[in-house]
Amino acid sequence: MESKAPLKPYGRSLGDFSDLTPAEKLLVEKCRLGRKAIIGKGRPDKPTNDNTIRADFLRFLLLGGDDQTPVHEHGIQFEGAYIKGKLSLEGVEISMPLKVEFSTFSALIVFVDAAFKTSIYLTQCSVVGLEASHMIVSGKLSLARIVSSGQLCLDGAQIDGALYLNGGRVVAGQDYAISAEGATIRGDVVLSEKFKALGTISFVDSHIHGQFNCDSADIEVSEGNAISLDGAIIHGHVFFNNGFSAKGTVRLLGTTINGQLNCDSGTFDGLKDFAISADGIHVKGDVFLNAGSRAIGSVAFPGAHVGGDLTLEGGDFTKIALDRANVKGVFCLRNLKVPLKFISVEGASVFILDDDVKFWGEKVCLNGFVYEFFNVRADTSASRRVKWLDCEVNSYESEGGVIRFQPQPWRQLKKIFEEMGHAEEAREVGIAYEERLRKFGLIGQMPKDWRPWRQKLFSRLVLDLHYWYGKLTGFGYRPHLLLGWFACVWLVCSVIYWGAASHGLFAPSNPIVFQNDAYLTCRPDREAAWQLANPYRLAKSVPEELKGEGNWYLCPELREEYTGFSPVAFSLDLLLPLVDLHQENDWAPLIATPKSNVFCEFFSFVLSGKRIVRFVMWIEILSGWVFSLLFVAVVSGLTKRKD
Repeated sequence: MESKAPLKPYGRSLGDFSDLTPAEKLLVEKCRLGRKAIIGKGRPDKPTNDNTIRADFLRFLLLGGDDQTPVHEHGIQFEGAYIKGKLSLEGVEISMPLKVEFSTFSALIVFVDAAFKTSIYLTQCSVVGLEASHMIVSGKLSLARIVSSGQLCLDGAQIDGALYLNGGRVVAGQDYAISAEGATIRGDVVLSEKFKALGTISFVDSHIHGQFNCDSADIEVSEGNAISLDGAIIHGHVFFNNGFSAKGTVRLLGTTINGQLNCDSGTFDGLKDFAISADGIHVKGDVFLNAGSRAIGSVAFPGAHVGGDLTLEGGDFTKIALDRANVKGVFCLRNLKVPLKFISVEGASVFILDDDVKFWGEKVCLNGFVYEFFNVRADTSASRRVKWLDCEVNSYESEGGVIRFQPQPWRQLKKIFEEMGHAEEAREVGIAYEERLRKFGLIGQMPKDWRPWRQKLFSRLVLDLHYWYGKLTGFGYRPHLLLGWFACVWLVCSVIYWGAASHGLFAPSNPIVFQNDAYLTCRPDREAAWQLANPYRLAKSVPEELKGEGNWYLCPELREEYTGFSPVAFSLDLLLPLVDLHQENDWAPLIATPKSNVFCEFFSFVLSGKRIVRFVMWIEILSGWVFSLLFVAVVSGLTKRKD
């Protein structure tokens, strides 16, 4: 009996395809020789008898053909063809290369679960879409300059080489333009050369061993995310630069980038949402948003970890969020197009701060912001830094909408100035800090369980002491102010004592001097004293030198061995508690006898120059003790605030 050839599935024998088109005949001949079939010039817009290749026939060749149509190991190569029908290679294994150029696929290409032993080239082709989830490609996948009217789905795909989409155009409308979620790509992902996509590009949870290059790409959506790299691991650099444009959020939540993130000259339009959302991103290299970068919407890097520098220099931004970010290198904020409207660096830490204060804008959140020191070109003017801190607003407002004062940024700035040797700037910040504590009601706070009257009493006392502490010593930062106050009190009191002494209000303190008749002419009551000693003499017989009032200060009869009165030395003696200049003990103002009537006593105190001088002495003595104690406290460091 004559043996029959074994049956094959439909589409696996040449006999299943009757009446081959000229293009198919040419392709069969070139596949046998391992050469490229040039079916037409350029990408065809419509099918003709000379350029049409049936999708099923192309599948037949990709699966190896049969005995009558052998396929060379160089695979299938052609250009200028129109592939009619749906090319489906779902779940099959292809062992030969596929290189298609300048061709049109009329229906969806399906490579789901397919395994290609070599590379795939669909360059400068027009497709309706590509469904290639969980596809395995042992080489590279080139879709360079492709034009697709549908989604390119590569979810879970494994590509051992690079993925090229450079120069392509994908129009997916409200759908994903490219979805490669969970994909593993061991080379680069290239979407450069003005790649254009209308729809989201998603590489969520993907693993890319090379670069992710969107240099000069243009991605646009009507809402939502333009690019999503959430959870992706990228071992190379990421480029959104050189004219890159995104209408929609560029989302990088939890993305790991082992290289740099370069957004120089990129435009990010968040469409009333985040322009860049990069919560928890981990970049081992630098992050650049420099000259030409523009963001319409917030640029958010909360919880980010940057192993290098984070620079925003020469760009155009409105809102920046770096809460809890950690920058191991330089944080640069300089030369922006306009100052920021808002920036938050709450809980963030950077190694070096290189900034120009004016570009921070008028609303900043600085609570918890830590930096090690300023760059040499950073602004270290204390006055401008204080204005910077005064722009602090808090993201959480207390009851009634009152913004709470945050002490940490002030202490941080003062600490850095001190460590960098800017002692004067540190003192200015310290003084301003104390003033803000008073302004925001943080001075004079009392325990809540105290009675209201007790709280008010002690609070008022503490506030007053704090006020005068600032006036006298600049809150301990300007101890030399004490010298000015000391000199002022000293000289003013000296003038008062000089005037009082000139009017006879001062006398020696030693009673023996008063008992010496030789000094009778010095006594203010010398005429009365003479008449008391000479009761039988008439008033008109009083010696000429004893008439009128005497003056101990100006009396020439006072012997030189007795300490002469010096208003300047007397005032200084009162101001220096522990120094004896032999003035306070030897001289004192004359005091009138007290009145028994309270009102008379009060008015005599107000109208009596002697009592006023004594009161001035008390004030000066107390001032001297205050000056001395403050000076000792400042010098010893007891007044340095530690809370």
